[in-house]
Amino acid sequence: MNANGLPSGWVMTTLGDLIEPRRVKADPQATPTARFVGMEHVEAHTTKLLGTTSAATMRSSANAFKRGDVLYGRLRPYLNKVYQPDFDGLCSGEFVVMPENHAVSGAFLKRRLSAYDFVDFASHLNAGDRPRVDFGQLRTFPLALPPKNEQIRMANLLGELLDDLAVGVAALERCREKLGLYRASLLNAAVEGDLTADWRDEHPHAEPTSVLLQRILAERRQRWEQDQLCTYAEKGKTPPKNWKAEYKEPVLADTAILPSLPKRWCWVSLDQLGQIDRGRSKHRPRNADFLYGGPYPFVQTSDVRRAPRFLQEHTQTYSEAGLRQSRLWPRGTLCITIAANIAETAILTYPACFPDSIVGVIFEPSLVSVGYVELFMQSAKSRVSAYAPATAQRNINNHILRGLAVPLPPVEEQRMIVATVDEQLSAIDAVAVVIDAKLKDCQRFRQSTLHRAFTGELVPQDPNDEPAAKLLERIAAERETQKRKGAKRHRHTGARATKAVG
Repeated sequence: MNANGLPSGWVMTTLGDLIEPRRVKADPQATPTARFVGMEHVEAHTTKLLGTTSAATMRSSANAFKRGDVLYGRLRPYLNKVYQPDFDGLCSGEFVVMPENHAVSGAFLKRRLSAYDFVDFASHLNAGDRPRVDFGQLRTFPLALPPKNEQIRMANLLGELLDDLAVGVAALERCREKLGLYRASLLNAAVEGDLTADWRDEHPHAEPTSVLLQRILAERRQRWEQDQLCTYAEKGKTPPKNWKAEYKEPVLADTAILPSLPKRWCWVSLDQLGQIDRGRSKHRPRNADFLYGGPYPFVQTSDVRRAPRFLQEHTQTYSEAGLRQSRLWPRGTLCITIAANIAETAILTYPACFPDSIVGVIFEPSLVSVGYVELFMQSAKSRVSAYAPATAQRNINNHILRGLAVPLPPVEEQRMIVATVDEQLSAIDAVAVVIDAKLKDCQRFRQSTLHRAFTGELVPQDPNDEPAAKLLERIAAERETQKRKGAKRHRHTGARATKAVG
């Protein structure tokens, strides 16, 4: 260690003292065959190039770079887009081009700029949706500089370690992607009948859903009549003559172009299966203090989105005043979001209120499994979401959900599907947890490896290496020479101009 607590041969400096960006502008049309690197061509966080395009396709001016320069993406610096090309070319003006020099290796600089402390530094310089930094801001970043030979040894070892790590991360991400595909395949097999084909063979006398549907519709009408009688009783009124004629039949699904279903299954509308209505909240808890802090859970669309099928957590509550201008939905209600994150679903595990951006569906448990319908909604999420118009405030209306066609099996088969899928989803989720843990381990390993490198612990110091302080002295001397030459040229130009005027 030296007097500054750094490894032998190291020195503290700043990025600005170490680097002078290459500021060469170029017209892409003048070199149409040159390779052009845009921000979209550099992968975030990996220092890898995804591709290039021809300069002939670009119209605006570009920055020129040389082989070995480091390109630093200054737009949205939190994306950590850093790349060192092995070819000459042009790049977007959103890159700062940093050439290597006597004091710094390009390979070392690439790794140093992609380290987490630099990313954090750059990301906090400016705010906004599209933060952008310039080198004038970056130049103050302090860094410990090793001798150049040590930089090269360090960059070579980092390349080996981090490249191997990237291979492992890619394999884990492929596994996670395959889990997602398997999950989707499992849901499709469940709601198309493939998952319980053997069960149907073993239960040939299960009640067909055509009969089940008649019982569901009878129960639906009976529930409506009971609700109407309660309403009249609360108001102290006698039901008028022919009051039952006011009953509205459920919306029917359009089954004209739907695929065939297994034996004893049938297509039904969501409206036929249960009681559907939007949530109510004239004032939400966060917008009115007197509504907040009561005993009644208030579920938001974000709560539904985060819930793993069963909704067990919430962040907002209603008081008695809040409840009076809302509705308390019972445990077992299927929640479906119809705004922002469309067709996200979760099943209430406790009575709760929710806003009109969520639709609630209540089923008769002895006739319809809420778990089965929720699985179906998961499989149909993209189809339901496609009904939303492409506007800033995407949403779907209640009528679309009411007429949504649902493939309905016999009630015993519904329960068998839910049990089978739950078991397999539990296995999928367990593997996903392991994969996520491994990915976090990889992230920690990358951070610790870079930290070890830039504190001098990754590779040994060599006393024969030229100290970094000497390299900086040479850079400073070269800059001073260039400065004097520039000043001399300026004086000569001014003298010639004065003589010409005279």
